[in-house]
Amino acid sequence: MLGSMKASVFVGAVGSQLLSMGLWALKGSPSRAAWAWECTYYPDGHESVEYLAINTTDGPECSNGEKLTCLCDHPVCGSWDVTPALPSDLNCAGAGDDASTNGCFKLHHTYGTFPAGLGAATVRGFATTDACGAANVLKYVGPADALSWMVGAGVSTELLDNSTTPANPKACQGLCEAHAGCEYFSFLDQATPGNWTSARGVCVLMEALSCVGTMYSTSHGIVSGPKTCPTATTAAASQVSFAWRAPSSAVTMGVLGSLILMA
Repeated sequence: MLGSMKASVFVGAVGSQLLSMGLWALKGSPSRAAWAWECTYYPDGHESVEYLAINTTDGPECSNGEKLTCLCDHPVCGSWDVTPALPSDLNCAGAGDDASTNGCFKLHHTYGTFPAGLGAATVRGFATTDACGAANVLKYVGPADALSWMVGAGVSTELLDNSTTPANPKACQGLCEAHAGCEYFSFLDQATPGNWTSARGVCVLMEALSCVGTMYSTSHGIVSGPKTCPTATTAAASQVSFAWRAPSSAVTMGVLGSLILMA
């Protein structure tokens, strides 16, 4: 009797897992849902992404002299279980301010705490820094398969939009700028090997945080940022304004010096 009950629980758990992954096994498609991702790597902290294959042990050299690796803590790394392949050092993999946007984009970070819906499409990894709170999600935009996993995980279909899949973080940012109420975005920038179904391109559109404090949370393979970045024109205008004020201050000091000498 006990053995029968255990078997029922196991079957139920497996069935639930398949449902949360979009019932891919019943679709008749050669693609398979993937949880064991390749490792996302941003060379020199630039948003142009590269990927390390699962089981890579001789990746780029890190500042500590060690090689960046991409390993999975599972006997069959690359299976459809929930064990992800992760880089050995998130900082070495480019985490932090994106150099190509002057720090506007944050590499390997989500805006706010990790969005619940993304948990159906990926595994966070590297939960070393958490934002002060969760941002209200307006939409999840991206590939239909990835969004179907979110339905299985309980995300409302009203929040899902598979009409387009942005190709990169800048395209996701553009969707945020065009969506009423959206202030920040997070872009899933992870890839998968072979014929696994990829969730890359999921774009989360969010309102601004209501809390004060840390705005971003560390998360492997996700790029986040505001709906618009400061432009070069804005920066140039600031420099011109500063340059204009400096001579004025110098003249003022010169006049004051002359008055003191006269006295």
